[in-house]
Amino acid sequence: MAWYLILLIVIVSLLLFLFLSSTGVCSYFVHLLTHPIRYERDFCLKTDLDKKVIDEEVLTWKKEDCPISLKDGYTLQGDYYPGTGKGMVIFAHGYTWTREGSLKYAKLFHALGYSLYLYDERGHGDNKRTKVTLGYKESEDLHQVVQYFRKKYGKDWKIGLHGESMGGATVLLEMKHQEDDLSFVVADSPFASMKELMRYQITKYHLPSFLADSCSPLLKLTCGFSYKDVEPIESVRQSKVPLLLIQGDKDTFIPPNHTKEIYEARKERTTLHCFPNVDHTDSYHSYPKEYEETEKSFLEENGLF
Repeated sequence: MAWYLILLIVIVSLLLFLFLSSTGVCSYFVHLLTHPIRYERDFCLKTDLDKKVIDEEVLTWKKEDCPISLKDGYTLQGDYYPGTGKGMVIFAHGYTWTREGSLKYAKLFHALGYSLYLYDERGHGDNKRTKVTLGYKESEDLHQVVQYFRKKYGKDWKIGLHGESMGGATVLLEMKHQEDDLSFVVADSPFASMKELMRYQITKYHLPSFLADSCSPLLKLTCGFSYKDVEPIESVRQSKVPLLLIQGDKDTFIPPNHTKEIYEARKERTTLHCFPNVDHTDSYHSYPKEYEETEKSFLEENGLF
Protein backbone atom coordinates (compact mmCIF):
# COMPACT_ATOMS: atom_id res chain seq x y z
CA MET A 1 0.00 0.00 0.00
CA ALA A 2 1.30 3.42 -0.93
CA TRP A 3 2.61 5.57 1.90
CA TYR A 4 0.16 8.40 1.22
CA LEU A 5 -2.79 6.00 1.55
CA ILE A 6 -1.44 4.81 4.89
CA LEU A 7 -1.06 8.44 5.98
CA LEU A 8 -4.61 9.22 4.84
CA ILE A 9 -5.99 6.25 6.81
CA VAL A 10 -4.07 7.36 9.91
CA ILE A 11 -5.35 10.95 9.62
CA VAL A 12 -8.96 9.86 9.03
CA SER A 13 -8.74 7.40 11.92
CA LEU A 14 -7.31 10.07 14.18
CA LEU A 15 -10.03 12.57 13.23
CA LEU A 16 -12.70 9.91 13.76
CA PHE A 17 -11.22 9.08 17.16
CA LEU A 18 -11.16 12.76 18.17
CA PHE A 19 -14.74 13.24 16.98
CA LEU A 20 -16.04 10.20 18.86
CA SER A 21 -14.06 11.15 21.98
CA SER A 22 -15.33 14.72 22.03
CA THR A 23 -18.89 13.53 21.36
CA GLY A 24 -18.59 11.08 24.24
CA VAL A 25 -17.29 13.76 26.59
CA CYS A 26 -20.06 16.17 25.59
CA SER A 27 -22.72 13.48 26.00
CA TYR A 28 -21.40 12.76 29.47
CA PHE A 29 -21.49 16.42 30.53
CA VAL A 30 -24.95 17.02 29.07
CA HIS A 31 -26.28 13.97 30.92
CA LEU A 32 -24.53 15.07 34.12
CA LEU A 33 -26.01 18.55 33.77
CA THR A 34 -29.58 17.48 33.06
CA HIS A 35 -29.70 14.50 35.47
CA PRO A 36 -28.02 15.78 38.66
CA ILE A 37 -28.00 14.06 42.02
CA ARG A 38 -31.34 14.58 43.72
CA TYR A 39 -31.38 15.31 47.45
CA GLU A 40 -34.31 14.54 49.71
CA ARG A 41 -36.15 17.37 51.46
CA ASP A 42 -35.49 15.94 54.92
CA PHE A 43 -31.76 15.86 54.22
CA CYS A 44 -31.74 19.49 53.09
CA LEU A 45 -33.70 20.59 56.15
CA LYS A 46 -31.42 18.71 58.52
CA THR A 47 -28.34 20.16 56.82
CA ASP A 48 -29.45 23.74 57.45
CA LEU A 49 -30.60 22.95 60.99
CA ASP A 50 -27.17 21.45 61.71
CA LYS A 51 -25.45 24.49 60.18
CA LYS A 52 -27.69 26.66 62.40
CA VAL A 53 -28.72 28.92 59.53
CA ILE A 54 -32.28 28.08 60.57
CA ASP A 55 -33.81 26.81 63.79
CA GLU A 56 -36.94 24.81 64.51
CA GLU A 57 -38.95 28.03 64.87
CA VAL A 58 -39.36 28.08 61.07
CA LEU A 59 -41.20 24.76 61.32
CA THR A 60 -43.95 26.44 63.33
CA TRP A 61 -44.82 29.00 60.63
CA LYS A 62 -48.36 28.72 59.33
CA LYS A 63 -48.28 27.29 55.82
CA GLU A 64 -50.46 25.75 53.15
CA ASP A 65 -49.71 23.16 50.50
CA CYS A 66 -49.75 25.02 47.20
CA PRO A 67 -48.99 22.89 44.12
CA ILE A 68 -49.08 24.84 40.86
CA SER A 69 -49.92 23.13 37.56
CA LEU A 70 -48.01 24.42 34.54
CA LYS A 71 -49.08 24.74 30.92
CA ASP A 72 -47.05 21.70 29.86
CA GLY A 73 -48.83 19.47 32.41
CA TYR A 74 -45.96 19.46 34.90
CA THR A 75 -46.80 20.27 38.55
CA LEU A 76 -44.57 22.16 40.97
CA GLN A 77 -44.89 21.23 44.63
CA GLY A 78 -44.64 24.16 47.01
CA ASP A 79 -45.55 25.74 50.34
CA TYR A 80 -47.37 29.04 50.74
CA TYR A 81 -46.81 31.02 53.95
CA PRO A 82 -49.41 33.79 54.40
CA GLY A 83 -48.12 37.14 55.60
CA THR A 84 -49.67 40.22 57.15
CA GLY A 85 -49.19 42.72 54.32
CA LYS A 86 -49.74 43.14 50.60
CA GLY A 87 -46.46 41.73 49.43
CA MET A 88 -44.88 38.36 48.77
CA VAL A 89 -41.54 36.82 47.90
CA ILE A 90 -41.11 33.77 45.68
CA PHE A 91 -37.96 31.73 46.34
CA ALA A 92 -35.96 29.62 43.86
CA HIS A 93 -33.46 27.19 45.38
CA GLY A 94 -30.12 26.00 44.04
CA TYR A 95 -29.09 23.11 41.79
CA THR A 96 -29.80 19.64 43.31
CA TRP A 97 -31.33 21.19 46.46
CA THR A 98 -34.97 21.63 47.58
CA ARG A 99 -37.32 24.36 48.80
CA GLU A 100 -35.95 23.92 52.35
CA GLY A 101 -32.76 25.63 51.21
CA SER A 102 -34.71 28.89 50.92
CA LEU A 103 -35.93 28.96 54.52
CA LYS A 104 -32.84 30.80 55.74
CA TYR A 105 -33.51 33.64 53.30
CA ALA A 106 -37.24 33.60 54.03
CA LYS A 107 -36.77 34.41 57.74
CA LEU A 108 -36.23 38.14 57.16
CA PHE A 109 -39.19 38.51 54.83
CA HIS A 110 -41.42 36.50 57.14
CA ALA A 111 -40.54 38.87 59.98
CA LEU A 112 -41.36 41.84 57.72
CA GLY A 113 -44.85 40.50 57.05
CA TYR A 114 -44.34 39.29 53.49
CA SER A 115 -46.21 36.24 52.27
CA LEU A 116 -43.83 33.55 51.01
CA TYR A 117 -43.85 30.88 48.35
CA LEU A 118 -41.15 28.20 48.52
CA TYR A 119 -41.30 25.50 45.87
CA ASP A 120 -39.24 22.66 44.46
CA GLU A 121 -37.92 23.49 41.03
CA ARG A 122 -38.49 21.22 38.04
CA GLY A 123 -36.81 17.83 38.58
CA HIS A 124 -36.06 18.50 42.26
CA GLY A 125 -37.50 17.64 45.67
CA ASP A 126 -41.02 16.21 45.63
CA ASN A 127 -41.53 16.91 41.94
CA LYS A 128 -41.70 14.29 39.24
CA ARG A 129 -38.31 13.32 37.87
CA THR A 130 -37.47 15.15 34.66
CA LYS A 131 -34.53 16.82 32.98
CA VAL A 132 -33.03 19.87 34.70
CA THR A 133 -32.23 22.71 32.27
CA LEU A 134 -30.22 25.08 34.48
CA GLY A 135 -32.71 27.92 34.15
CA TYR A 136 -34.22 27.48 30.69
CA LYS A 137 -37.48 25.72 31.55
CA GLU A 138 -37.13 26.72 35.21
CA SER A 139 -37.45 30.41 34.36
CA GLU A 140 -40.61 29.78 32.34
CA ASP A 141 -41.96 27.79 35.28
CA LEU A 142 -41.21 30.73 37.56
CA HIS A 143 -42.93 33.09 35.12
CA GLN A 144 -46.08 31.01 35.45
CA VAL A 145 -45.76 30.98 39.25
CA VAL A 146 -45.54 34.78 39.26
CA GLN A 147 -48.56 35.00 36.97
CA TYR A 148 -50.47 32.63 39.27
CA PHE A 149 -50.00 34.92 42.27
CA ARG A 150 -50.41 38.11 40.25
CA LYS A 151 -53.79 36.85 39.07
CA LYS A 152 -54.71 35.81 42.61
CA TYR A 153 -53.74 39.07 44.33
CA GLY A 154 -53.83 41.68 41.58
CA LYS A 155 -51.60 44.64 40.78
CA ASP A 156 -51.76 46.08 44.30
CA TRP A 157 -49.45 43.40 45.66
CA LYS A 158 -45.67 43.75 45.58
CA ILE A 159 -43.99 40.59 44.30
CA GLY A 160 -40.27 40.00 44.78
CA LEU A 161 -38.01 37.12 43.77
CA HIS A 162 -35.11 35.55 45.65
CA GLY A 163 -32.83 32.87 44.20
CA GLU A 164 -29.48 31.25 44.81
CA SER A 165 -27.08 29.64 42.32
CA MET A 166 -29.22 28.08 39.57
CA GLY A 167 -32.19 29.68 41.32
CA GLY A 168 -30.33 32.99 41.13
CA ALA A 169 -29.92 32.60 37.39
CA THR A 170 -33.58 31.59 37.14
CA VAL A 171 -34.87 34.74 38.85
CA LEU A 172 -32.63 36.86 36.63
CA LEU A 173 -33.99 35.17 33.51
CA GLU A 174 -37.52 35.93 34.73
CA MET A 175 -36.72 39.65 34.73
CA LYS A 176 -37.26 39.83 30.97
CA HIS A 177 -41.02 39.45 31.49
CA GLN A 178 -42.02 43.07 31.93
CA GLU A 179 -45.72 42.22 32.33
CA ASP A 180 -45.11 40.58 35.71
CA ASP A 181 -44.44 43.99 37.28
CA LEU A 182 -41.86 42.72 39.77
CA SER A 183 -40.97 44.91 42.74
CA PHE A 184 -37.46 43.55 43.33
CA VAL A 185 -35.10 40.65 42.69
CA VAL A 186 -32.34 39.21 44.88
CA ALA A 187 -29.84 36.86 43.22
CA ASP A 188 -27.18 35.09 45.30
CA SER A 189 -24.25 33.57 43.37
CA PRO A 190 -25.90 33.47 39.92
CA PHE A 191 -24.12 32.82 36.64
CA ALA A 192 -24.14 35.38 33.84
CA SER A 193 -23.83 33.00 30.90
CA MET A 194 -24.39 29.26 30.66
CA LYS A 195 -21.75 29.03 27.96
CA GLU A 196 -19.08 30.59 30.16
CA LEU A 197 -20.16 28.51 33.15
CA MET A 198 -19.85 25.29 31.15
CA ARG A 199 -16.45 26.33 29.84
CA TYR A 200 -15.29 26.88 33.40
CA GLN A 201 -16.78 23.63 34.70
CA ILE A 202 -15.21 21.49 31.98
CA THR A 203 -11.73 22.85 32.75
CA LYS A 204 -12.12 21.49 36.30
CA TYR A 205 -11.87 18.05 34.68
CA HIS A 206 -8.56 19.13 33.08
CA LEU A 207 -10.14 19.27 29.65
CA PRO A 208 -9.90 22.13 27.11
CA SER A 209 -12.64 24.72 27.52
CA PHE A 210 -13.59 24.64 23.79
CA LEU A 211 -15.09 21.18 24.30
CA ALA A 212 -17.91 22.85 26.21
CA ASP A 213 -18.99 24.65 23.04
CA SER A 214 -19.90 21.30 21.47
CA CYS A 215 -22.37 20.64 24.28
CA SER A 216 -24.68 23.43 23.10
CA PRO A 217 -25.93 21.72 19.90
CA LEU A 218 -26.30 18.48 21.85
CA LEU A 219 -28.46 20.28 24.41
CA LYS A 220 -30.55 21.68 21.55
CA LEU A 221 -31.01 18.20 20.12
CA THR A 222 -31.86 16.44 23.39
CA CYS A 223 -33.49 19.19 25.49
CA GLY A 224 -34.68 21.84 23.05
CA PHE A 225 -32.42 24.70 24.10
CA SER A 226 -28.88 25.94 23.62
CA TYR A 227 -26.52 28.19 25.53
CA LYS A 228 -27.88 31.34 23.91
CA ASP A 229 -31.26 30.62 25.53
CA VAL A 230 -29.75 30.80 29.02
CA GLU A 231 -28.11 34.22 29.28
CA PRO A 232 -29.23 35.83 32.58
CA ILE A 233 -27.08 38.88 31.89
CA GLU A 234 -29.20 39.72 28.83
CA SER A 235 -32.45 39.53 30.82
CA VAL A 236 -31.01 41.95 33.38
CA ARG A 237 -30.16 44.41 30.60
CA GLN A 238 -33.81 44.35 29.49
CA SER A 239 -35.20 45.13 32.94
CA LYS A 240 -35.47 48.12 35.26
CA VAL A 241 -36.52 46.09 38.32
CA PRO A 242 -34.43 46.86 41.45
CA LEU A 243 -31.79 44.16 41.74
CA LEU A 244 -29.58 43.03 44.63
CA LEU A 245 -26.62 40.83 43.70
CA ILE A 246 -24.85 38.89 46.46
CA GLN A 247 -21.62 37.01 45.93
CA GLY A 248 -18.86 35.28 47.88
CA ASP A 249 -15.42 36.26 46.65
CA LYS A 250 -14.00 32.73 46.97
CA ASP A 251 -16.71 30.97 44.97
CA THR A 252 -15.26 27.80 43.41
CA PHE A 253 -18.42 26.65 41.61
CA ILE A 254 -19.51 29.82 39.79
CA PRO A 255 -16.60 32.30 39.51
CA PRO A 256 -17.30 35.67 41.20
CA ASN A 257 -16.68 37.49 37.93
CA HIS A 258 -20.10 36.29 36.69
CA THR A 259 -21.91 38.39 39.29
CA LYS A 260 -19.61 41.34 38.68
CA GLU A 261 -20.29 41.18 34.93
CA ILE A 262 -24.04 41.23 35.61
CA TYR A 263 -23.56 44.31 37.79
CA GLU A 264 -21.49 46.06 35.13
CA ALA A 265 -24.14 45.27 32.52
CA ARG A 266 -26.76 47.31 34.38
CA LYS A 267 -25.59 49.44 37.30
CA GLU A 268 -28.81 51.45 37.36
CA ARG A 269 -31.01 50.35 40.29
CA THR A 270 -28.54 47.53 40.97
CA THR A 271 -26.68 46.84 44.21
CA LEU A 272 -23.71 44.47 44.45
CA HIS A 273 -22.44 43.13 47.77
CA CYS A 274 -19.46 40.76 47.92
CA PHE A 275 -18.72 38.86 51.12
CA PRO A 276 -15.03 38.07 51.81
CA ASN A 277 -13.63 34.55 52.10
CA VAL A 278 -16.93 32.89 51.19
CA ASP A 279 -17.47 29.94 48.86
CA HIS A 280 -20.53 29.21 46.74
CA THR A 281 -23.88 30.31 48.30
CA ASP A 282 -22.29 30.35 51.76
CA SER A 283 -22.63 34.10 52.41
CA TYR A 284 -25.64 33.77 54.71
CA HIS A 285 -23.98 31.02 56.74
CA SER A 286 -20.80 33.07 57.16
CA TYR A 287 -22.39 36.50 57.67
CA PRO A 288 -26.07 36.07 58.69
CA LYS A 289 -26.50 39.49 60.33
CA GLU A 290 -24.64 41.36 57.61
CA TYR A 291 -26.59 39.47 54.95
CA GLU A 292 -29.95 40.51 56.40
CA GLU A 293 -28.74 44.08 56.94
CA THR A 294 -27.73 44.21 53.27
CA GLU A 295 -31.19 43.07 52.23
CA LYS A 296 -32.92 45.49 54.60
CA SER A 297 -30.90 48.41 53.24
CA PHE A 298 -31.73 47.37 49.69
CA LEU A 299 -35.45 47.17 50.47
CA GLU A 300 -35.38 50.51 52.25
CA GLU A 301 -33.55 52.24 49.40
CA ASN A 302 -36.24 51.05 47.00
CA GLY A 303 -39.20 51.96 49.18
CA LEU A 304 -40.05 48.37 50.04
CA PHE A 305 -39.38 48.47 53.78
